[in-house]
Amino acid sequence: TIPATMDYHRLASGVDTQIRISFHNLSPALQNTLRNCEAWGSRKVSELANDEAKHQKVLEQGKDDMFELYKAEMKVQAKLQARVELAREHAGYLETTIKNQKKMFVESHETLTDSMLPFNHYLGLDVEILKDGWVAFVFTLLDNQHPDRPCSFNVGLDERQNFVIAKVKPLVDYHEVLVALQESNNFPRFVRNMRKLFKAHVMEHPDAMLE
Repeated sequence: TIPATMDYHRLASGVDTQIRISFHNLSPALQNTLRNCEAWGSRKVSELANDEAKHQKVLEQGKDDMFELYKAEMKVQAKLQARVELAREHAGYLETTIKNQKKMFVESHETLTDSMLPFNHYLGLDVEILKDGWVAFVFTLLDNQHPDRPCSFNVGLDERQNFVIAKVKPLVDYHEVLVALQESNNFPRFVRNMRKLFKAHVMEHPDAMLE
């Protein structure tokens, strides 16, 4: 029994020695691995710290850019609002001007009609107040062969209160007559001159179908 026990202890001692030798041989490799792991970990921590700093810098820059964009947007909105207000004021001015023009034409209708009574009776003139402050003048009795054939034109005022002529039928050269009206403001004379232009046109084009 004793020799067997001694063999066991000797065998166990040999195993322990082999284990110690193995651990001793592995220790440098393990230490090197640990050092490599620590170095890798340190590098990763440093890289993560750098990435975090860059990310924070990007966020701060983004905040600054967004603030600048916000200020620029507010400036644009302020300019647009100012333009809208200016457009509203201009629209109000135009509306007031148009209303005044219409009122002036309506109020002067009776005076205009009274001043044209001789023309109405002897020269076949008809005066009609139209929409938007325009007045239509229609002449007849210009063509002896066709006394009912009409010649007409419309008169209005522009934004500067200057006379404007439109829808002249048949078309005649009324430029000089209009300039004379602007200078003298003599409306009855202007009507007579327009009739003369129509009369001359009818005489020169007796066979033309006047609308």
